[in-house]
Amino acid sequence: MTLTPCRECGQQVSTEAPSCPHCGVPDPTRGFAEAEAAALEQSQLEDLKNKLDKAAPGGGEWAEWIRDQFRAGRRREKIVEHLGQKGVHPSDANIIGHAAEHHLSQTPTPNAPSEWTKLEGQLDAIAPSGGKLALRIKQNIEAGRGQIQTIKDIRDQDRSLGLRAAKKMHEVVEAHLRYAAPRQSAERHFPPKTRGPTERSTSREKTEPTYKVQRNRPAKNRTPLIVAAFLVPVAIVVLVSSMTDEPKPAVDRRAVYWELSSVQDRGYCEGKRLYPNDVQRQAVHMDKTSREAYRTVARKYNITEQAINQIAVDGTRAMWLIPDSPCD
Repeated sequence: MTLTPCRECGQQVSTEAPSCPHCGVPDPTRGFAEAEAAALEQSQLEDLKNKLDKAAPGGGEWAEWIRDQFRAGRRREKIVEHLGQKGVHPSDANIIGHAAEHHLSQTPTPNAPSEWTKLEGQLDAIAPSGGKLALRIKQNIEAGRGQIQTIKDIRDQDRSLGLRAAKKMHEVVEAHLRYAAPRQSAERHFPPKTRGPTERSTSREKTEPTYKVQRNRPAKNRTPLIVAAFLVPVAIVVLVSSMTDEPKPAVDRRAVYWELSSVQDRGYCEGKRLYPNDVQRQAVHMDKTSREAYRTVARKYNITEQAINQIAVDGTRAMWLIPDSPCD
Protein backbone atom coordinates (compact mmCIF):
# COMPACT_ATOMS: atom_id res chain seq x y z
CA MET A 1 0.00 0.00 0.00
CA THR A 2 1.33 3.47 -0.98
CA LEU A 3 0.32 6.87 0.40
CA THR A 4 -0.05 9.71 -2.09
CA PRO A 5 -1.68 13.17 -1.87
CA CYS A 6 -5.39 13.38 -2.62
CA ARG A 7 -6.12 15.03 -5.97
CA GLU A 8 -8.75 17.24 -4.29
CA CYS A 9 -7.54 18.22 -0.79
CA GLY A 10 -3.87 17.19 -0.94
CA GLN A 11 -3.98 15.06 2.22
CA GLN A 12 -2.13 11.73 2.32
CA VAL A 13 -4.36 8.83 1.29
CA SER A 14 -3.85 5.21 0.24
CA THR A 15 -3.73 4.39 -3.47
CA GLU A 16 -6.25 1.59 -2.86
CA ALA A 17 -8.80 3.77 -1.06
CA PRO A 18 -12.11 4.02 -2.98
CA SER A 19 -12.67 7.52 -1.57
CA CYS A 20 -10.70 10.13 0.38
CA PRO A 21 -11.36 9.88 4.16
CA HIS A 22 -10.77 13.67 4.48
CA CYS A 23 -12.85 15.24 1.69
CA GLY A 24 -14.81 12.21 0.40
CA VAL A 25 -13.85 12.58 -3.27
CA PRO A 26 -14.00 9.20 -5.10
CA ASP A 27 -10.73 7.75 -6.44
CA PRO A 28 -8.58 10.36 -4.65
CA THR A 29 -5.30 9.25 -6.25
CA ARG A 30 -6.61 8.98 -9.78
CA GLY A 31 -4.58 11.10 -12.20
CA PHE A 32 -2.09 12.16 -9.55
CA ALA A 33 0.78 10.23 -11.10
CA GLU A 34 0.23 11.90 -14.48
CA ALA A 35 0.04 15.35 -12.91
CA GLU A 36 3.19 14.74 -10.90
CA ALA A 37 5.05 13.47 -13.97
CA ALA A 38 3.87 16.45 -16.03
CA ALA A 39 5.02 18.89 -13.33
CA LEU A 40 8.41 17.22 -13.13
CA GLU A 41 8.69 17.28 -16.91
CA GLN A 42 7.97 21.01 -17.03
CA SER A 43 10.44 21.70 -14.23
CA GLN A 44 13.20 19.80 -16.01
CA LEU A 45 12.43 21.62 -19.25
CA GLU A 46 12.77 25.01 -17.50
CA ASP A 47 16.12 23.93 -16.04
CA LEU A 48 17.30 22.89 -19.51
CA LYS A 49 16.22 26.23 -21.00
CA ASN A 50 18.17 28.15 -18.34
CA LYS A 51 21.19 25.93 -18.93
CA LEU A 52 21.17 26.52 -22.69
CA ASP A 53 20.55 30.27 -22.32
CA LYS A 54 23.71 30.47 -20.23
CA ALA A 55 25.65 28.38 -22.74
CA ALA A 56 24.76 30.48 -25.80
CA PRO A 57 22.43 33.39 -26.57
CA GLY A 58 19.00 32.09 -27.58
CA GLY A 59 19.86 28.49 -26.74
CA GLY A 60 16.77 28.08 -24.55
CA GLU A 61 14.54 28.38 -27.59
CA TRP A 62 15.78 25.00 -28.79
CA ALA A 63 15.52 23.24 -25.41
CA GLU A 64 12.33 21.26 -26.05
CA TRP A 65 13.35 20.26 -29.57
CA ILE A 66 16.82 19.16 -28.44
CA ARG A 67 15.35 17.15 -25.55
CA ASP A 68 12.98 15.30 -27.90
CA GLN A 69 15.81 14.60 -30.33
CA PHE A 70 18.01 13.09 -27.63
CA ARG A 71 15.14 10.95 -26.33
CA ALA A 72 14.51 9.72 -29.86
CA GLY A 73 18.09 8.40 -29.95
CA ARG A 74 19.69 11.04 -32.17
CA ARG A 75 23.43 11.57 -31.80
CA ARG A 76 24.81 14.89 -30.66
CA GLU A 77 26.69 15.41 -33.94
CA LYS A 78 23.47 15.10 -35.94
CA ILE A 79 21.64 17.49 -33.61
CA VAL A 80 24.43 20.07 -33.96
CA GLU A 81 24.32 19.66 -37.73
CA HIS A 82 20.54 20.27 -37.78
CA LEU A 83 20.94 23.35 -35.59
CA GLY A 84 23.42 24.72 -38.11
CA GLN A 85 20.95 24.10 -40.91
CA LYS A 86 18.26 25.98 -38.93
CA GLY A 87 20.42 29.12 -38.79
CA VAL A 88 22.33 28.68 -35.51
CA HIS A 89 26.01 29.62 -35.68
CA PRO A 90 28.19 26.46 -35.81
CA SER A 91 30.15 27.34 -32.67
CA ASP A 92 26.95 28.16 -30.74
CA ALA A 93 25.31 24.98 -32.01
CA ASN A 94 28.28 22.92 -30.82
CA ILE A 95 28.19 24.53 -27.35
CA ILE A 96 24.41 24.07 -27.09
CA GLY A 97 24.72 20.39 -28.10
CA HIS A 98 27.41 19.69 -25.48
CA ALA A 99 25.52 21.52 -22.74
CA ALA A 100 22.23 19.76 -23.49
CA GLU A 101 23.89 16.35 -23.65
CA HIS A 102 25.62 16.88 -20.31
CA HIS A 103 22.46 18.18 -18.62
CA LEU A 104 20.16 15.41 -19.93
CA SER A 105 22.64 12.68 -19.02
CA GLN A 106 22.44 13.77 -15.37
CA THR A 107 18.68 14.39 -15.31
CA PRO A 108 16.40 11.42 -14.61
CA THR A 109 13.56 10.82 -17.03
CA PRO A 110 10.13 11.47 -15.46
CA ASN A 111 8.23 8.35 -14.59
CA ALA A 112 5.70 7.25 -17.16
CA PRO A 113 2.09 6.66 -16.12
CA SER A 114 1.71 3.53 -14.04
CA GLU A 115 0.21 0.35 -15.42
CA TRP A 116 -2.85 0.78 -13.22
CA THR A 117 -3.41 4.30 -14.56
CA LYS A 118 -3.24 2.94 -18.10
CA LEU A 119 -5.76 0.28 -17.13
CA GLU A 120 -8.16 2.90 -15.79
CA GLY A 121 -7.86 4.75 -19.08
CA GLN A 122 -8.76 1.56 -20.98
CA LEU A 123 -11.83 1.03 -18.81
CA ASP A 124 -12.86 4.67 -19.28
CA ALA A 125 -12.83 4.05 -23.03
CA ILE A 126 -15.23 1.11 -22.53
CA ALA A 127 -17.66 2.89 -20.20
CA PRO A 128 -17.79 6.38 -18.66
CA SER A 129 -17.50 4.98 -15.13
CA GLY A 130 -15.01 2.24 -16.06
CA GLY A 131 -12.00 3.78 -14.34
CA LYS A 132 -13.89 4.16 -11.07
CA LEU A 133 -14.90 0.49 -11.12
CA ALA A 134 -11.39 -0.83 -11.83
CA LEU A 135 -10.53 -1.25 -8.15
CA ARG A 136 -13.87 -2.94 -7.47
CA ILE A 137 -13.28 -5.46 -10.26
CA LYS A 138 -9.77 -6.13 -9.01
CA GLN A 139 -11.01 -6.81 -5.47
CA ASN A 140 -13.63 -9.24 -6.76
CA ILE A 141 -11.10 -11.16 -8.86
CA GLU A 142 -8.57 -11.35 -6.02
CA ALA A 143 -11.34 -12.58 -3.69
CA GLY A 144 -11.95 -15.52 -6.03
CA ARG A 145 -15.34 -14.45 -7.35
CA GLY A 146 -16.29 -15.53 -10.84
CA GLN A 147 -17.11 -13.39 -13.82
CA ILE A 148 -20.88 -13.54 -13.30
CA GLN A 149 -20.63 -12.47 -9.65
CA THR A 150 -18.21 -9.66 -10.51
CA ILE A 151 -20.43 -8.35 -13.31
CA LYS A 152 -23.44 -8.39 -10.99
CA ASP A 153 -21.50 -6.50 -8.31
CA ILE A 154 -20.23 -3.71 -10.59
CA ARG A 155 -23.66 -3.34 -12.24
CA ASP A 156 -25.11 -2.86 -8.77
CA GLN A 157 -22.61 -0.02 -8.32
CA ASP A 158 -23.50 1.55 -11.68
CA ARG A 159 -27.04 0.85 -12.93
CA SER A 160 -26.32 2.39 -16.31
CA LEU A 161 -23.53 -0.06 -17.09
CA GLY A 162 -24.43 -2.50 -19.85
CA LEU A 163 -23.84 -6.26 -19.67
CA ARG A 164 -21.48 -6.34 -22.65
CA ALA A 165 -19.39 -3.43 -21.31
CA ALA A 166 -19.20 -5.05 -17.85
CA LYS A 167 -18.01 -8.31 -19.37
CA LYS A 168 -15.38 -6.51 -21.45
CA MET A 169 -14.14 -4.58 -18.39
CA HIS A 170 -13.80 -7.81 -16.40
CA GLU A 171 -11.75 -9.40 -19.19
CA VAL A 172 -9.42 -6.37 -19.39
CA VAL A 173 -8.77 -6.30 -15.62
CA GLU A 174 -8.29 -10.06 -15.49
CA ALA A 175 -5.73 -9.92 -18.30
CA HIS A 176 -3.95 -7.06 -16.53
CA LEU A 177 -3.68 -9.02 -13.27
CA ARG A 178 -2.51 -12.09 -15.13
CA TYR A 179 0.20 -10.55 -17.28
CA ALA A 180 1.05 -7.05 -16.07
CA ALA A 181 1.48 -7.90 -12.38
CA PRO A 182 4.23 -10.54 -12.95
CA ARG A 183 6.01 -8.13 -15.31
CA GLN A 184 6.00 -5.33 -12.74
CA SER A 185 7.31 -7.75 -10.09
CA ALA A 186 10.17 -8.76 -12.36
CA GLU A 187 11.02 -5.11 -13.08
CA ARG A 188 11.17 -4.39 -9.35
CA HIS A 189 13.68 -7.17 -8.78
CA PHE A 190 15.58 -6.65 -12.04
CA PRO A 191 15.13 -2.98 -13.04
CA PRO A 192 16.05 -2.16 -16.64
CA LYS A 193 19.30 -0.31 -17.17
CA THR A 194 18.78 3.38 -17.92
CA ARG A 195 21.19 5.13 -20.25
CA GLY A 196 21.78 8.78 -20.92
CA PRO A 197 22.11 10.35 -24.34
CA THR A 198 25.90 9.86 -24.31
CA GLU A 199 25.69 6.13 -23.60
CA ARG A 200 22.93 5.69 -26.13
CA SER A 201 24.88 7.39 -28.87
CA THR A 202 27.97 5.35 -27.97
CA SER A 203 26.03 2.10 -28.25
CA ARG A 204 24.71 3.15 -31.65
CA GLU A 205 28.24 3.82 -32.81
CA LYS A 206 29.33 0.36 -31.67
CA THR A 207 26.50 -1.38 -33.47
CA GLU A 208 27.18 0.28 -36.83
CA PRO A 209 28.17 -2.42 -39.34
CA THR A 210 31.75 -2.58 -40.55
CA TYR A 211 32.55 -3.84 -43.99
CA LYS A 212 35.71 -5.79 -44.72
CA VAL A 213 37.47 -4.92 -47.95
CA GLN A 214 38.02 -8.00 -50.11
CA ARG A 215 41.35 -8.17 -51.88
CA ASN A 216 41.43 -9.00 -55.56
CA ARG A 217 42.87 -12.49 -55.81
CA PRO A 218 43.58 -14.39 -59.04
CA ALA A 219 41.03 -17.05 -59.90
CA LYS A 220 42.11 -20.60 -59.12
CA ASN A 221 42.72 -22.98 -62.03
CA ARG A 222 40.49 -25.96 -61.32
CA THR A 223 41.23 -27.84 -64.57
CA PRO A 224 43.75 -30.28 -63.00
CA LEU A 225 41.20 -31.26 -60.37
CA ILE A 226 38.57 -31.97 -63.00
CA VAL A 227 40.98 -34.08 -65.07
CA ALA A 228 42.09 -36.02 -61.99
CA ALA A 229 38.49 -36.69 -60.97
CA PHE A 230 37.90 -38.21 -64.41
CA LEU A 231 41.14 -40.23 -64.73
CA VAL A 232 41.23 -41.80 -61.26
CA PRO A 233 38.14 -44.04 -61.77
CA VAL A 234 39.47 -45.11 -65.18
CA ALA A 235 42.84 -46.06 -63.65
CA ILE A 236 41.12 -48.07 -60.91
CA VAL A 237 39.09 -50.04 -63.47
CA VAL A 238 42.21 -50.82 -65.54
CA LEU A 239 44.14 -51.91 -62.43
CA VAL A 240 41.39 -54.22 -61.23
CA SER A 241 40.98 -55.79 -64.67
CA SER A 242 44.74 -56.43 -64.88
CA MET A 243 44.71 -58.19 -61.50
CA THR A 244 41.97 -60.65 -62.45
CA ASP A 245 42.83 -64.26 -63.38
CA GLU A 246 43.58 -65.32 -66.91
CA PRO A 247 40.54 -66.44 -68.94
CA LYS A 248 39.67 -70.07 -68.29
CA PRO A 249 40.30 -72.52 -71.13
CA ALA A 250 37.26 -74.00 -72.81
CA VAL A 251 36.26 -77.40 -71.40
CA ASP A 252 35.35 -80.46 -73.38
CA ARG A 253 31.60 -80.61 -72.98
CA ARG A 254 31.40 -84.27 -74.07
CA ALA A 255 34.02 -85.24 -71.49
CA VAL A 256 32.08 -83.41 -68.80
CA TYR A 257 28.87 -85.19 -69.85
CA TRP A 258 30.70 -88.56 -69.79
CA GLU A 259 32.13 -87.92 -66.32
CA LEU A 260 28.72 -86.80 -64.94
CA SER A 261 27.04 -89.94 -66.31
CA SER A 262 29.71 -92.16 -64.75
CA VAL A 263 29.34 -90.61 -61.28
CA GLN A 264 25.53 -90.85 -61.45
CA ASP A 265 25.69 -94.51 -62.50
CA ARG A 266 27.96 -95.36 -59.59
CA GLY A 267 25.48 -93.78 -57.21
CA TYR A 268 22.63 -95.73 -58.79
CA CYS A 269 24.50 -99.00 -58.41
CA GLU A 270 25.36 -98.21 -54.83
CA GLY A 271 21.68 -97.60 -54.02
CA LYS A 272 20.66 -100.97 -55.54
CA ARG A 273 23.33 -102.70 -53.51
CA LEU A 274 22.36 -101.03 -50.23
CA TYR A 275 18.58 -101.36 -50.62
CA PRO A 276 17.96 -104.36 -52.91
CA ASN A 277 14.29 -104.79 -52.00
CA ASP A 278 13.28 -101.15 -51.26
CA VAL A 279 12.63 -99.17 -54.46
CA GLN A 280 11.66 -95.97 -52.62
CA ARG A 281 14.94 -95.83 -50.72
CA GLN A 282 16.83 -96.55 -53.94
CA ALA A 283 15.17 -93.50 -55.56
CA VAL A 284 16.01 -91.26 -52.60
CA HIS A 285 19.63 -92.43 -52.62
CA MET A 286 19.91 -91.89 -56.37
CA ASP A 287 18.54 -88.36 -56.08
CA LYS A 288 21.06 -87.53 -53.35
CA THR A 289 24.03 -88.97 -55.27
CA SER A 290 22.90 -87.16 -58.43
CA ARG A 291 23.10 -83.77 -56.68
CA GLU A 292 26.50 -84.71 -55.27
CA ALA A 293 27.60 -85.74 -58.80
CA TYR A 294 26.90 -82.19 -60.07
CA ARG A 295 29.03 -80.67 -57.29
CA THR A 296 31.84 -83.18 -57.76
CA VAL A 297 32.14 -82.65 -61.53
CA ALA A 298 31.91 -78.84 -61.11
CA ARG A 299 34.86 -78.88 -58.70
CA LYS A 300 36.85 -81.15 -60.94
CA TYR A 301 36.47 -79.01 -64.08
CA ASN A 302 36.34 -75.66 -62.17
CA ILE A 303 33.01 -74.60 -63.61
CA THR A 304 29.64 -73.78 -62.06
CA GLU A 305 26.84 -76.22 -61.37
CA GLN A 306 24.59 -74.24 -63.70
CA ALA A 307 27.04 -74.92 -66.50
CA ILE A 308 27.04 -78.65 -65.63
CA ASN A 309 23.23 -78.66 -65.72
CA GLN A 310 23.22 -77.03 -69.18
CA ILE A 311 25.77 -79.58 -70.48
CA ALA A 312 23.58 -82.42 -69.16
CA VAL A 313 20.54 -81.01 -70.98
CA ASP A 314 22.44 -80.51 -74.23
CA GLY A 315 24.01 -84.01 -74.06
CA THR A 316 20.67 -85.68 -73.44
CA ARG A 317 19.08 -83.88 -76.38
CA ALA A 318 22.03 -84.69 -78.71
CA MET A 319 22.27 -88.27 -77.45
CA TRP A 320 25.97 -88.11 -76.69
CA LEU A 321 27.73 -91.35 -75.81
CA ILE A 322 27.63 -92.45 -72.19
CA PRO A 323 29.63 -95.19 -70.43
CA ASP A 324 28.19 -98.66 -69.89
CA SER A 325 26.44 -99.12 -66.55
CA PRO A 326 28.73 -100.75 -63.98
CA CYS A 327 25.70 -102.52 -62.52
CA ASP A 328 25.26 -104.76 -65.58
